[in-house]
Amino acid sequence: MGGSGSGGVGRAVVVGGGIGGLAAALGLRAIGWEVTVAERAAALADVGAGISLHANGLRALDALGVGDAVRAAARPQYTGGTRTPGGRWLARMDGAALERRLGTPIVGIPRAD
Repeated sequence: MGGSGSGGVGRAVVVGGGIGGLAAALGLRAIGWEVTVAERAAALADVGAGISLHANGLRALDALGVGDAVRAAARPQYTGGTRTPGGRWLARMDGAALERRLGTPIVGIPRAD
């Protein structure tokens, strides 16, 4: 990456069109940079499971200007947690309590969205 030292427009090439690459590109564009995103995949398809976003992640997406679009495509998660392979609970999540305290439950969204 490089910008001009005199306050001109910077230019950047972001390698990777995943979550981090797209977030970096949005942030740079928001401050006036010209950004090219390079991604070797021909299409951004679902890879793996969906993504769970917590309140801090949603606030970061709000700062990038895409929080509302993500919320519109996501579904709130009010119950869930982590289990051992045998089914014993290791941790449980109470989405309603998170929503009361932080203003949003955890939301889930497919990676491609």
